This record gives sequence, structure tokens and C-alpha cells, in this order.
Amino acid sequence: MTAEHGDPLRLRITDDGCGIPPEQRTRIFEPFVSLRKGGIGLGLFLSQSFVRRWGGEIAIESEPGRGSTFEIRLPAAASAVEREAAP
Repeated sequence: MTAEHGDPLRLRITDDGCGIPPEQRTRIFEPFVSLRKGGIGLGLFLSQSFVRRWGGEIAIESEPGRGSTFEIRLPAAASAVEREAAP
């Protein structure tokens, strides 16, 4: 995991797993969609919901057979407070 301080704050989580096929990437944040056997399909859905609630977003880069990188971008604390105070 790497982090870049600033506005937005960027967190990158990388694995060297099997990757996610392009046709699946558009669905992985939907509820009850899982690529893992026995998975419930709520982890990425809930993660995206929380990040969006905090004013951020999640992006993914993935290559089948090589792994995936998820990047979470969140506004700096001062930006979030200013946005909530705006009329």
C-alpha cells in the first residue's frame, strides 16, 4: 500500500493476484457480485459506498494474470469540512 498526502489524499492498494477481466470490472462494485467462490459480493460495494459518502472515489487498474491496483481518492479534511459547510 502506498499513500500520497495532498488534496486529494491518494491510497493505492496493489496485489499480484489473478487480476480482473475487463468485462467484470464494470460490475465488481455492484452488490452481490463476487468473483470469488463463496464470496458474498458486498465488500467492494460497501467500500465504494463509504468512500463516496466521504466525498471520494475508487478507481481500479487490473490486468488478468498480473494483479490489480485499487486507488482510493479522498478529499483532505479541510476540503471536506468546507464542502459540508457550503450552502
